Amino acid sequence: MASCRLIAPGAQEVVILPQHCWLPPLRKKPMHQEVGTKLRRLWLRVLLLAPYFMLVISCIQISVALVGSVHGDAQRWMQEALVFDPQRRQEVWRFLSYVLLHQGAAHAALNIVIQLVLAVPLEREQKWLRTAFVYFGGGLAGSLSTSVLAPELFLVGASAGVYALLTSQLANIILNFPTLKYRLARAFAVCVLCLADVAFSLYHHFLLNNTCPRVGWAAHTGGAVVGLLVGLLVFTEPDTPLGQPATLPLGAAAPKAADRKALTAAIRCGAAASLAVLLTAAVAVNLWRPN
Repeated sequence: MASCRLIAPGAQEVVILPQHCWLPPLRKKPMHQEVGTKLRRLWLRVLLLAPYFMLVISCIQISVALVGSVHGDAQRWMQEALVFDPQRRQEVWRFLSYVLLHQGAAHAALNIVIQLVLAVPLEREQKWLRTAFVYFGGGLAGSLSTSVLAPELFLVGASAGVYALLTSQLANIILNFPTLKYRLARAFAVCVLCLADVAFSLYHHFLLNNTCPRVGWAAHTGGAVVGLLVGLLVFTEPDTPLGQPATLPLGAAAPKAADRKALTAAIRCGAAASLAVLLTAAVAVNLWRPN
């Protein structure tokens, strides 16, 4: 009776095993080494794709809130130095520095949690620099909109940047629709969040007279509009070929590359023109009405 022998790959001897013999296939690596390799690759992927920009901004905002809650003098100094005051528009840093401040722990926690949730897919797909453009563009739009439309309000909080991150999701979906995963579910979620916030803002403004707390509706609106426009302008399309059959709805025709590029160029031109008009109008009003 022939014995069962297992020959390593590359050996010169070839042995034909009888049918009754069964031996497990050779593994290139032991099980524990394969598991360790997969875990290292997963950890490396997490490190490379982590939303570092938003983590840094959130840590700064948390630190400012903690220092302000512990030291009253530091809180008063930060409020005096960083808050957006429409009567002190010549101090130009205030148009962005106000995003580091929040009115209480609940306000800070809500904004930080939402911006982290929204920034994770954006930084993974569009990288940190484009996400930073959207976030700070929304913050700048919030202060400019407030200075023009509601100059009686002081402004604190990162809500304008959060609204910019929210609406920029739509820009990402529009530019990358043929290849983006879960595009319909993401578009539905963004629309539901936007409609819910609009409904709450209308209720708070007309039925509660915009008190307790006072909501900066102009900053929210400006951040949302500019977030969409900046996203359409700076976001890129995926590297994979457009119109892959696996990503298109059943029975849909793949778009032609030339048609897609022409449509994308038209969208970017429209977004750039709209941004230029809005920015010019806001700057002109602030120069004409500095106080």
